[in-house]
Amino acid sequence: MATNPIQDVTFGTALQLSLNNYYDLLKTQVGGLNANEYLQLKLVADVLDMSTDYPWFSLLQLLLRSDQAIEPTATSDVILATAVTLAAEYENFLRQLVTYVVQVNLSDDDQKTVNALQLKLDGLRTQNMTWAINDRTSWVSYANAMGYDPGDKDMFFQWDAAYGHGAQIQDGFQQMNSAQFQINALLNKKWPEPADIEIVNAQAAFYELQMKMCYVLFPDAMYSQSSQFSLEYFTQMQQVDTALFTSRRVISWDKSVDFMKNAGAGSFAAHFDSSTNSSTSITSDWGGSASVSYAFISVNASASEHTQIQNDFSHATTMDLSAAATYKVGLVFPAWFQPSLFVNKRVIDNIQSFTQFFGPDGSLLYYPSHLICVRGFKAVFGSSQIWTYDYQHNFSASGGGGFNVCGIGFGGSASYSNSQKEHTVSQSNTTLTIADDPATIRFVGYGLTKNNVHAAALAGGVATSLGTSVTDSIRKAVLLDADIK
Repeated sequence: MATNPIQDVTFGTALQLSLNNYYDLLKTQVGGLNANEYLQLKLVADVLDMSTDYPWFSLLQLLLRSDQAIEPTATSDVILATAVTLAAEYENFLRQLVTYVVQVNLSDDDQKTVNALQLKLDGLRTQNMTWAINDRTSWVSYANAMGYDPGDKDMFFQWDAAYGHGAQIQDGFQQMNSAQFQINALLNKKWPEPADIEIVNAQAAFYELQMKMCYVLFPDAMYSQSSQFSLEYFTQMQQVDTALFTSRRVISWDKSVDFMKNAGAGSFAAHFDSSTNSSTSITSDWGGSASVSYAFISVNASASEHTQIQNDFSHATTMDLSAAATYKVGLVFPAWFQPSLFVNKRVIDNIQSFTQFFGPDGSLLYYPSHLICVRGFKAVFGSSQIWTYDYQHNFSASGGGGFNVCGIGFGGSASYSNSQKEHTVSQSNTTLTIADDPATIRFVGYGLTKNNVHAAALAGGVATSLGTSVTDSIRKAVLLDADIK
C-alpha cells in the first residue's frame, strides 16, 4: 500500500515565522551560549524513553544520544541508529595522532609492529561487532518466538551455546586486549617531547577498562538478574558486546532521570503573531553551515489533503508554543575523551592530516556538551477563519498521527510506549491545538562546543618549520576561542 508523502506547510502573509523563531526560543530557555558554543536542532525530535522503573535502560537512552559524532550543520535529521559515535571518531583521531609519535620516536621495526597490531585490532573489532549484532537480532527473534524475556540470562546462555557466537566474541576480546597491550608497551617509553607524552597518556586512558561499562539493551525488568543491578555490577562485568548487553565508554550527566521526568525548570509559554519579527538567527549563528530556508511544519497527507491544510495555515494569525519543562542536560566525560588534545602540537604542526576531523566538514569540528530536552510540548494555532480540515480525527494517535511541528512528530498509537503517552489534538472554530502528554520527554537538540584549530592553523600558515612560538600562539588562541581571520 502506498503511503502519503511528507509535505511542508507554510504560513501566509499574516504570520512571518520560521524555524529560526523556535531556535531563538530554545536559546533563550536553555540559557546563553558561550563564544565557542552552538545550538543544533534535531529535525527528528525523538522521544527519550526514560523511567524510574528501568533506570539502567534509561541510561542507555541518554548514552545513545550523547555518544554521537556531530554533523557540522545547524539542523540535523540523522537517525541515531546509523550515526557514527563520538568514541569511534575520537579513537580514529587518536590513532592518527599516535602515528606522529611513532614516526619520530620508534625504530622502523617497532613502527611495522605497531601498524600490524593496529590492522589486527581493526579486523577483530569488525568481526566481533558483526557477530554481536547478528546474535542480538537472532536471539530476540528466538526469544519472542519461544515466549522468553530477551533478558532471560539462563535461556540466553543455552541458546548461545547452540547457535550464538559468545565463545568467538570472548576469544576476539582477549586477542584485542593482548594487541592493545603490545601497542601500549611499545609506546611506554620516556619521550623527550611533552606533546608526545600528552598523546601517549591520552591513548592509554582511552583504552583503560574502567573507561567502559556494560549497559542493558532492554528494560530492566526483562532481566532475570535485575535485582542485582548496580554500578558495581555493570563495571565489573567483562566488557564485551553480547545479545543482552552492550559495552560502551562511559558518559555521565548532570541531571538525574527523576529530575528530567519531574522538574518544572524552564517551563515556557511563548506567543507569536503578526507583530513578531522574522528571524535569521540560525544563519547568523552558523553562517555558511546554515540552510537557506526553514519551514517547520510538515504533514503526512495526500496531495488533496495537503492543499486543504496549506489553505488553512495560510490564514493562521497566531502561534503559541509552550512546554512543562525545557532544560540542558550536561555531558560529563571521563578521561577517555580529552578535547584539549585537539590543539596538541602534533595536530597543529600537521594540520592538513587532520582535515577529516577538524576541517569544515570534520567529524570532530563540533562535539556535544549538552542534550537539549523538552517535556510536555504544546502548539496552539489561531486563524482568521475556521479550520476546515479534520485535524482532530486524522492527526490523533488513533487516526495515525503524521503532524510535525518544530521537529516534534506526533505519531500513531503504535508508536507510544510506557514513557511516551498519546498526544492530543483538538480544534474549535478558529483554534487548533496539538500537544504531547505532559510526561513525554523529547530530545530536541544539542549544545555543542566548536574547536577552531583547523581554521586557526591554516590562517596562521602553520608548518613545522615555523617553530614552537607560532604553534604555541595558535594553541593559546584556540583555547581562548580567539577569532583568527
